[in-house]
This record gives sequence, C-alpha cells and structure tokens, in this order.
Amino acid sequence: MIKIKDKAIFICDAHYNLHDRKLFYFLKDIKDKKIAPSQIFFMGDMFDLLVGEISYTHKVNKECIDLINEISLEIESFYIEGNHDFNLAKIFPNIKVFSIKDQPIKCAFYDHTILLSHGDWRSNRRYRFYATIIRNRYILIFLNIIDKLLNNFISKAILHSQRNKFKCEKIENFINKTKEKIKKYDVVTNEAAIVCEGHFHQGIEFMYKNIRYINFYAFVCNCTYYSISFNKKVIFQKKGQNNGQQCIESWLK
Repeated sequence: MIKIKDKAIFICDAHYNLHDRKLFYFLKDIKDKKIAPSQIFFMGDMFDLLVGEISYTHKVNKECIDLINEISLEIESFYIEGNHDFNLAKIFPNIKVFSIKDQPIKCAFYDHTILLSHGDWRSNRRYRFYATIIRNRYILIFLNIIDKLLNNFISKAILHSQRNKFKCEKIENFINKTKEKIKKYDVVTNEAAIVCEGHFHQGIEFMYKNIRYINFYAFVCNCTYYSISFNKKVIFQKKGQNNGQQCIESWLK
C-alpha cells in the first residue's frame, strides 16, 4: 500500500498541448524548487494525448516529458493513467505508473484509507471493452505505423479536436449521478474511505454513506492543484487557483 506523505500534491487534467503550456510552467516551478512537494501524484489526462506506442505524441509533449522525468529523480512520483495518457511506463521509467486496470489505488494517510483513480474505471462494460482495446500494445503499434505513413494525420486530428474542446463545463446533477457510481467502491473497501478522482473536472466534494468523495478540479481550467495535510482531519487544500487569463499569466511571470 502506498503511504501518502504530508505536503504531497495532486494534479489532474492539465491537458497539456503546444497551445496551452500551463503544465510546463508549473513543472518548471517544481524543478526550480519554487514549489516543494514531498510527493507528486499525477492523476491522469496530464496531456491532451500521450500514448506509449504513438511516437508523434512523444515529440509534441517532449518538454513536459523531460521535466517530469527530471523531477521524478528528486521527488517520489506516481502517475495514475487517464483516458488521454496511457501505456506510459517506458516513458516515465522512474515513476510508479498505474494503468486503468490497476485503479483505484489504495493508499494510507495517517490512519485514513484513500482511494485514488483517474475516474473512468467505474464506467459501463462497453467503455471498459473500448478502454481495453485502445490500450492494446499491438493495435497501437499498428496504428503508429499508419499514423507515420499519413504524416501523423491521426494524432494531429485528435489533438486538433481536443484543442477546440471546452473542458470546464459543469455537469448537471453530478452529485446524484456520482452517488450511484460510488457504490462500486464498496467492492474495494468496506471501511470508511476518502475517494479522490479527476476526469470530470468538477471540483466537488460530498459525503455518501461512509465515503468522502472528492472530485478534483481540472488544472487546465484555472491552475488548481491540491496539497494534503492533517489537522484532526484530512485536508486537501486548493493551491494555485486563478481565473482565465490570470491563470496563464501567473505561470509566465
């Protein structure tokens, strides 16, 4: 079981691309020790598209890949794969990487159980079948060959569609929808637990039976990340929260 340390940070859904480089400046601040976490948990979808077998995605994300690898030599780091970034173990050799089939990850913080996942592991059978197929190494190697022959048309098309996608919308009736899905966590633990997810970009916390559920807000929306501490209870403190252009400018100063 992973032991989470005081002042560990959690960041999810940064959706880095060459047109939105907030993640790069955030990582640079960590590398320059302006931000000094005890551990880092990358909670998935850190990139608009990063796939272990698709070479073009390595090229366009190189500056952040290099920074993450440099940081991981000094700070214990964990990467919980999302639906936009997967098959990453070889890309990040010094990081403990968890695929969708490994999620949720059971962790301990003081005497509390914390379950971490990107958030899409609880989806329906059709999605789980799709997730298995799209992560198949041999299928991806074949797709990489096709992508190269087409001058990376497939990768570029996906990245273009992601660039134009609004990522900060509120999901109607999110709490009630999520309560139904939280029941699946009962399979993982019968004890009181804290469940932390990304994926949905909502920044919402609520209690359901014996589970404290936290959906982290997306870093791409306003540079929000979270730091954990303990003072009679587990505290997830929001950090780096700005709005709109201020968020971008804060990392360019």
